[in-house]
Amino acid sequence: MTKSKLLDTLIIILFYIGISSIPFEWFGMSDTLALIFRIFGQLVIFFLVRLILKKSPLKFKERKHNNRNILLFIPAFILCFSNYFNLILPENSYNFTFSFDLLLKILLSLCVAINEEYIFRMILIDNLDDSEKPMIKIIIAASIFAACHLTHFFSSFNPADLIIIVYTFTLGIVLGMIYVFGGSFWYCVLFHFIFNMMNYDFADYIVYGEGTEVSYYLINIAIGAIVAIYLVIIYFSFLHKKEQKAIYEC
Repeated sequence: MTKSKLLDTLIIILFYIGISSIPFEWFGMSDTLALIFRIFGQLVIFFLVRLILKKSPLKFKERKHNNRNILLFIPAFILCFSNYFNLILPENSYNFTFSFDLLLKILLSLCVAINEEYIFRMILIDNLDDSEKPMIKIIIAASIFAACHLTHFFSSFNPADLIIIVYTFTLGIVLGMIYVFGGSFWYCVLFHFIFNMMNYDFADYIVYGEGTEVSYYLINIAIGAIVAIYLVIIYFSFLHKKEQKAIYEC
């Protein structure tokens, strides 16, 4: 990546983190008003990033959809519903209550999914050096994507929030493979949106029983391991054979 591309990418990422991390709740806003401001912030991010790209050397590669998506959908679905495997524990339950705030959270999840796929998949992966293998680009993008979610931990200093880093890194690998090898930006948005909605918006309604914290982590670690093994098998089965051509053909 050239210096000008690196600088523009860094500006976009820092700009995204800065606006997304504004603690609107600290200004005495209600939860509903804070959600509305967060949605507005995501819209501002999208249009300002578009404005930056008009005068930037950052470019996008043309990609073609192919049938490898079906194999990559499986780990995406597993990750989207990973928290719900914890309901197999008899101490845990699910208590759903519909509210206007839930609709706002779902809309926010969609806006976040579009912006993050635009930045961390389309912009970042497409503008890393062509000399790098596609899988290396996917790992780099996923690492930066995961590191940006450290803001969750720094805002609460709750060790439990560190699991978000593992989640987002794994999700970044899956979405990166769908984008590069499957040639599908909008499928990335779709699965990212479902992941956010199911693991953040709806997961708030899971009631964890006393003493199930360790089981929560063990179940999610097991799911992460299954997804990782599956991706390794898929990659070494056929994806790496055409890795050098994938970035241009997909």
